[in-house]
Amino acid sequence: MRRGGSLYTAAAGFTVLTGAVGVSGALSLVSYDVQISPLNAIWLITLGLCGLFVSLYNIDWHRHAQVKCNGLQINMLMAAAVCAVIASNLGMFVVMAEVMALCAVFLTSNSKEGKLWFALGRLGTLLLVIACWLLWQRYGTLDLRLLDMRMQQLPLGSDIWLLGVIGFGLLAGIIPLHGWVPQAHANASAPAAALFSTVVMKIGLLGILTLSLLGGNAPLWWGIALLVLGMITAFVGGLYALMEHNIQRLLAYHTLENIGIILLGLGAGVTGIALEQPALIALGLVGGLYHLLNHSLFKSVLFLGRGASGSVPGIAISKNLAVLARKCRLSPSPC
Repeated sequence: MRRGGSLYTAAAGFTVLTGAVGVSGALSLVSYDVQISPLNAIWLITLGLCGLFVSLYNIDWHRHAQVKCNGLQINMLMAAAVCAVIASNLGMFVVMAEVMALCAVFLTSNSKEGKLWFALGRLGTLLLVIACWLLWQRYGTLDLRLLDMRMQQLPLGSDIWLLGVIGFGLLAGIIPLHGWVPQAHANASAPAAALFSTVVMKIGLLGILTLSLLGGNAPLWWGIALLVLGMITAFVGGLYALMEHNIQRLLAYHTLENIGIILLGLGAGVTGIALEQPALIALGLVGGLYHLLNHSLFKSVLFLGRGASGSVPGIAISKNLAVLARKCRLSPSPC
């Protein structure tokens, strides 16, 4: 069922993306409005493919007696992430992102690190709730389509934007809001860590981009702020990755580096909107979204590959790539 859901998710995103048309509708049973545009179709494709990889990996992963079953949490995490992506209401986006983050917390195997992530995540959610309340007070709605129209006359305030960037930035792991990232990845199973990098953190980036694009009249300093945050995250994440020897923590810092690179592209796009430069908008957004898909796919392979190597007899959770290379009888360069 999980594999089928992942395939349908990716197929829906691909259909909308290639058709360049939006899809909107409602689920009458729960009164939940959905919208799929060429923009969030990129996230649907990413979530669908990464979810498919993780579900295929879990077929063999759950056969090991010492492995704790995580199917319920992963299914709920993926479902909440998809609901967040297709939500046409910002309040529902925040609720689904919160459900997704809570499922991710329960996938960490260390209670201490889980408590750290829980605390930081609830702080981010509190900031997002305040931002939603301010939006409701000023615009009378949280529907993204209505907000976009009303913000063309009354632009989004920088106070709300900052609350949203910090709240979603905690979810995306933007430095200096990244405290939970290396610890959570290091204390989670390989499939769970793969979802942290490829799904959970990417939803945070979608939230930042959604807020920045509302109204189409972002001020210049928003784009510059995203560029600066992207540069800091990419540089510091890459620096810590060079000094790390624990494989899962290394991959976590490498994810931070790539989150910064993606944010650089998105920041360039927002800067292009402020400067009314279509070429900069296209280059920034296309580059950032392409790297978002690219990073999610290869990071899934890296985390799941680490998990597969850890299940080989004689290899525990490897702390050093050189040790892994010798035990697998591989040269260090392919590893």
